[in-house]
Amino acid sequence: MDKASGQDVVRLEKELLTSPTRANAARLELLFHPEFTEVGRSGHLWSRKQIIAGLLSEEDWPKVATEDWNVQELSNKVIMVTYQARQGLRVSRHVSIWIRGKTGLQLRYHQATIVPDVALSR
Repeated sequence: MDKASGQDVVRLEKELLTSPTRANAARLELLFHPEFTEVGRSGHLWSRKQIIAGLLSEEDWPKVATEDWNVQELSNKVIMVTYQARQGLRVSRHVSIWIRGKTGLQLRYHQATIVPDVALSR
C-alpha cells in the first residue's frame, strides 16, 4: 500500500467523525459504499440507508479523540483501518473496511465495540 492510500483512509475516517460531514447528505452518499453495513456499539446491525438518515438527523456531534491507528491493505482494492475513539468517558474500538472504486475510496463496513473497562475506570 502506498503511504497516500493509508493517509487518505485515516483522513476520511476522521472526516466522518465531524459534524459538517455528518450533516452533508451528498458527501455521505459519496463516502458510503452502496452495500455498506455497520455493527454499532449497541450490537445493532445498520444499513447504509439507516446510517445516513441517522447521521443527517443528529445534532452537533461532540468532538471525538482518536488514537492507536493501524492501516492494513488487504488487497489492491481493500483497506482495513482500526483505531480507538474517546468521546467523553466513552471509549470504543473501531474497524472499517474501505474499498477503492471508480469514485474513489468508499466505506464498505464499520464496527464499533465499547471498551467497558476503560470507561468504568475513570
